[in-house]
Amino acid sequence: MVEVEIEWNEIRGWIYAAAVLLLIGVWLFGYFVTPDGGGLLTMQQWQLRKAAKAYRAELDTLQGYCTEIAALIEQGRPDPVRAQVLAGRVQSGLQDGQEALREARALVTAAAQALREWSVGRLDYDAAAQAAAEAAAYLQSLEEP
Repeated sequence: MVEVEIEWNEIRGWIYAAAVLLLIGVWLFGYFVTPDGGGLLTMQQWQLRKAAKAYRAELDTLQGYCTEIAALIEQGRPDPVRAQVLAGRVQSGLQDGQEALREARALVTAAAQALREWSVGRLDYDAAAQAAAEAAAYLQSLEEP
């Protein structure tokens, strides 16, 4: 039969090491999640940060769509399949969102529709390019402080 002897001093050392590592982990977690100013967030501050994060994410999505629309228009030749897929993705992806970005959503959706119309020959190149430029300019104006 094998006997294993464990000294209390060995266990105590491991417990101390685990406690120190746990404290360091809690400190690091707190350091990275504590807001500027070092205090707790009120519910209003939390909702404001959440809304700002959602605004930024939607604005990034709009800019991505606008970049894709401009890239298809800059090719100079219509590609109806890609235009249809992109326009459908834009329209389904922009059904709802931040109220502050309602006009931006409308302009990007209009640019996608203009791309679709141009790709099937119902709209000329200049009108489609103008719609994309208007959407891009509006989105750029939202970026500036």
